[in-house]
Amino acid sequence: MENRILKSWLGLGAGIGLLTGEGMAGNGYGFEEIQIPGKTGVVATDISEDGTVLGYHAEGVEGDLTSFLLNGSVATALPKPAGFNSMQASGMNASGVVVGQLDTVQGYLFQGGQFTLPVHPEVGVNEWLLSGINSAGVAVGTAFDDVSAFGFTLSGTNFNRIQIPGASRSFASGINARGLIVGQYRAGSGATYGYHVRGTNPPVSLAFPGADRTIAYGVNDDDVIVGAYRLPGGTAFKGFVYETGVYTAIDYPGSAWTVPLGINNRGAIVGYFRDATNGLHAFRAERPRIAVWRYRAMTIDVPGAKSTLAEGINRWGEIALNGSGSVAGAGVWIRDAGGAFERQPLPPGETSLTVAAINDDRVMTGQLYPVGYVQKGTNFTIFEVPESTENLPRAINGSRAVVGDAYGDFGTFAFSTTNGVGPAPLVLAGSSTGGLGINDRGAVVGYRQLTSIVDSTTNSFVVGFLQDPVDGLDGLVRFPGAQYTSYDSIDNRGQILGSYIRRTVGSGLFHFLRTPEGEWVDVTVDVGVPGARRPTVTGMNGSGLLVGYYRAPNASNELVYHGFLAQREDATLEDVHSDIGFDFSLEEGWNPHVHNHGSDTEFKPWEAILQVNPGAKGRIPADPSFAFLGKAGDPVWVLPQGEKPGLLYLGFGAETVADGVFQGDRFDVVMKGCRGPGQFAAYLIDGFGRPTVFLNSADGIDGSDVYPVTAGSHVHMNFSFTAPGIYVVTLEARGVLMDGQPTSPGPRDYTFVVLSPEVPADALDVVGHEDGNLLLRVLGQQGVGYRLQRRALATSGEWLAEGGPLIGTGLAQEVRVSLSGEASYFRLVLDQP
Repeated sequence: MENRILKSWLGLGAGIGLLTGEGMAGNGYGFEEIQIPGKTGVVATDISEDGTVLGYHAEGVEGDLTSFLLNGSVATALPKPAGFNSMQASGMNASGVVVGQLDTVQGYLFQGGQFTLPVHPEVGVNEWLLSGINSAGVAVGTAFDDVSAFGFTLSGTNFNRIQIPGASRSFASGINARGLIVGQYRAGSGATYGYHVRGTNPPVSLAFPGADRTIAYGVNDDDVIVGAYRLPGGTAFKGFVYETGVYTAIDYPGSAWTVPLGINNRGAIVGYFRDATNGLHAFRAERPRIAVWRYRAMTIDVPGAKSTLAEGINRWGEIALNGSGSVAGAGVWIRDAGGAFERQPLPPGETSLTVAAINDDRVMTGQLYPVGYVQKGTNFTIFEVPESTENLPRAINGSRAVVGDAYGDFGTFAFSTTNGVGPAPLVLAGSSTGGLGINDRGAVVGYRQLTSIVDSTTNSFVVGFLQDPVDGLDGLVRFPGAQYTSYDSIDNRGQILGSYIRRTVGSGLFHFLRTPEGEWVDVTVDVGVPGARRPTVTGMNGSGLLVGYYRAPNASNELVYHGFLAQREDATLEDVHSDIGFDFSLEEGWNPHVHNHGSDTEFKPWEAILQVNPGAKGRIPADPSFAFLGKAGDPVWVLPQGEKPGLLYLGFGAETVADGVFQGDRFDVVMKGCRGPGQFAAYLIDGFGRPTVFLNSADGIDGSDVYPVTAGSHVHMNFSFTAPGIYVVTLEARGVLMDGQPTSPGPRDYTFVVLSPEVPADALDVVGHEDGNLLLRVLGQQGVGYRLQRRALATSGEWLAEGGPLIGTGLAQEVRVSLSGEASYFRLVLDQP
């Protein structure tokens, strides 16, 4: 007996055979096969909120089906009513009502061991099925007569046709709590489309981009739809997820045929796939894993400004800021890599402008209301966008190409410029568009507001976009589970910073990263300020540093803005054993990385922040052999080749490189560049205290800046810096293989953040007195020297040393001082060598 239900419900027709063709990526979804021991031909059709899976499998006589519920690893077979051999379960609701079809002819409802077998009232219907049911008990299904098929709803005993104008036949597959019905229909042209419809609204067609057949099978209460599509000329069906305008292709790994059938409100998907022998298997898929990266922020305020907005950061750690609220701090500023603030000039005759971004050459863009500008020092280029009344530049790349928003009679639209050409609108579909980021290859990201896509109850939404001159437009993008998504900036590796709003009411704006590997990352920034509102991230650079601003109450309880610079917590290495590592094998090639031995975690070079803590600060020795560091007695920060508490213990690692791979069993690490507020050097000190210098930026970077690495070695050395701030050191591994072929992974940037010693704001406090002594709590940075001082008057008099030097531990320390019977005032100051 032919299994008619597989043809109608799955919508795939007869003659299913071995399929070939390329499958699309899983797009971050995690898949697992669902198995029922001893059973074959397993199909999963629906999944509840608690993860219980509904489905069916082949049993006994060909064409007979047995249905099951799978909770964890325990499968329970559902009973069949008397007189029926085959039972297919297709959908269930939160109350445990299961719907489906019996013997491919009769729809049913099953709850609590009891079957309800309605009678379809229409004359000529010879087969019918139920495929989905919502929490209100409204079911949907499909009826067949001798010439066609049509979808319907069933509420109680009332059957009602679902009208799809222009359809020669239609199927209804699923319904959610909000009454959104999904299915498929065949148009007069013979093409097959998915659809969704709610109430009396007109149906909306679904067509996976480039497909000649699209089928919608399941829908959850967030209106997220799953289904399958087929490409022209092919026979294989592939899976997709559709969320308000965004199609995401998903496939079971290694399969040629994947069909998602159900989705719950957590985004878990079930369905089936076919293997190379045409075997039928059920699967469960979880939505893309969303990693969480936590960032810790340092507040940056423009000197003299009441409010500060940090709007952009370049490769070298230079930050563009807007200051406001006072004459002294108002205007556009650059904070350089060493932490110094530089006020930027205004165009002649102008009194104000705002900055939006800064590139690696210190060229900035922003708005001189109502037009845009590009600025390099005192040189300004002003531009207007045709057919607009105002334009707001958002980003600038190394070629001085600018993207932004323009406002005109037809709404908001994105624009771009190139060096000497433009500006011109970007060709993008949507009622409102904005260009927010551009990288050096000209890839543009931004947002689109689309209208009339869903239906009259949800008629507009915002999604991110990426437009790449090499790869083309990748379509619309939505952060998983969000109702609003924007792509805000893109770096030269293709990593994207974005923002989103969750589906929960009043959720506010959150931020994410989309890595070049396609991973979704939720970004959390801790500014460490009591009462601060959720921070807004405005920019990132290739070293993984973020900038932005937050609001917090001041002394007058006014909410004012503060800028910040943030670095990723788990990728900030500051007091652990770590290596700049270079893995290589003939099979896999190079893998430059940074290895944290403490947690055995590996980071890409641009992910890791190598932090030089304040306790590394000392003085350049008088020994002439250390003159390469600078003038004797000048400050220098050194990460020593010997392990020291509170400091990063850093070296070069090549442990995985085998002997006999490179000529001489060695390769070179070559310094290709160094940018920072001071000079950088890497050197070893021998047993007699004499340095051997390998890398040194002070005498120019040339072919002598080389460290030879022995295969299998792990060597720690001294890394020195002559000023605090951000350093970007570019290193490249180079080797010659045994067959004479040179090999290199290319240059990689490594970012060091050198911190200056300081006295914490809460460094000193009185905690009590005992036996004629005053008890003070002292808090200092680890490894930094301090002096406690005392005087009799609050505003005048000489400060006198109280006791000997104190070395900070990063934790509170208790200090006892004698009480003299007179008033005393205390302070903590740095005790620098």
